[in-house]
Amino acid sequence: MPQNYTFSPVTATDRAGVVWVAAILSLLFSVLTLITRFHIKSRTLGLDDWLLAASNTVAVGQYIAIYTGLSNGLGVSSTLLQEQHARTLGTTVLTSEVLLIVSLGLCKMSVVCYTKRLFTREYRRAWRACNAALALSLAWTIGSALAVSVGCGPAHVLWGAERCPGNLMRWMIVNIFDGLLEIAFIALAIVLVWPLQMTTYIKVTVVSAFAFRICCAVVAVLHGVWFGTYVHSSDPGLAIADVLVWQQVELGYALISATIPILKGFVRGYNSAMGFDLSYEAKKKLGGGYNLESYGEQSRNRSAAGSRGRSKLGGSRLRHEGGDRMNLRPNDGDYQAGAYHEPNRGGKGRPTSTGSGNSEDPIIRRDISVTVEHSQARTVA
Repeated sequence: MPQNYTFSPVTATDRAGVVWVAAILSLLFSVLTLITRFHIKSRTLGLDDWLLAASNTVAVGQYIAIYTGLSNGLGVSSTLLQEQHARTLGTTVLTSEVLLIVSLGLCKMSVVCYTKRLFTREYRRAWRACNAALALSLAWTIGSALAVSVGCGPAHVLWGAERCPGNLMRWMIVNIFDGLLEIAFIALAIVLVWPLQMTTYIKVTVVSAFAFRICCAVVAVLHGVWFGTYVHSSDPGLAIADVLVWQQVELGYALISATIPILKGFVRGYNSAMGFDLSYEAKKKLGGGYNLESYGEQSRNRSAAGSRGRSKLGGSRLRHEGGDRMNLRPNDGDYQAGAYHEPNRGGKGRPTSTGSGNSEDPIIRRDISVTVEHSQARTVA
C-alpha cells in the first residue's frame, strides 16, 4: 500500500504544523513587501527604509529561531519531551521573543521616521513630536526586551507547572504599551496633517494609510490573551504553539503595514507605465492650485499664437521682462489678465530647506498659492 508522508502533522499532542505555516507565510510576505518598498523608493531611500530593513533582518533571526525549535520538537506536548530537551527548546522560545520585540521596535521607529520625512525642518512642531515618538519607541524596545528576559530563564518555559515569575504581568505591560504606541502614532499623523491646507479627501487618505497600524494593537492584545492561556496551561509544550502563531502574525503584519503609506508611489508608477496621466485630477483635489513653473514650456510654445490675439485688443497690457507668461485674458472684451513666473537664473533648481532638489520624496512644504481672477467688461456700443 502507498504510504503518505506529512511534513508536520497536526495531532492532539503536536501543533508544530500550525506554527510552521504561520512562520513561513509571515517570512514570505514581509520579505516580499520589503523588496517592493525598496523597488518603489530605489532613488529616495532614507533612514526609515534602512530601519525597516534592519527590522526585517532581526525578524529573520526570529524566524530562524522558530524554525530551529520546530525542527527539534517545539510545539509538541510536554509529556513527550524530556526535561533537558525542554530546557533547550525553552532557550529557543526566549530568543525568539526578544528578537520579536527588537524587530517591532525598529519597525515602529521606521514608521515615525517616515512621518518625519513628510515635513521639512521649518515645521518645528512636527519634528519635535516625531523625535519624541522616536525616543518613546526606543525606550519601549529596550525596556520590553529586558522585561521578558531578565530573571526569566528557559528552565520553566516548556517544563513544569510554574512559568517565569510574573511572566504574564510582564507581557501584559509590554503588549499594552505596544498598542498604546501604535494608537499614539496614528494620532500623531492626524495632529500633524489635519491643520495643513489640503482638502479633506487628501487628509483622510494620508491618515488612512497610517490607520492600518491600528491592527497591530489588536494583534498585540490577542497575543497577550493566548499568552495568558499558555501561562495557566498544564501542558505548556502544547499551549506555546498558539502563542507562537500569534507572535508570527503580529510580527508579519507589523512589517507589512509599515510599507502601506508609501504604496501610492507604486500606483503612480503603474499609472505612468499604463499611459494614465492623473496629475490634473491630483492637482484638482489638492485645491485647484497649479505650479506656474509647469506653464513655462506651454507659454513659449503659444507665444506666437498669443501675440496675434493680443494685437486685436485694447486696454493695458501686463509685461514682465525675462519671465514666462501665461495669458489668461477672455476671448473678447476690454479686460486682460496675466500670470507670470520668474524662472530660476543660472540653471539652478528650486531651493528647498531640506536640500532634496528634484527628488521624489513626499515632503510637505510651505508653498505660496496665487489665485488669478478676471472679469469680462461689457462692450459699450
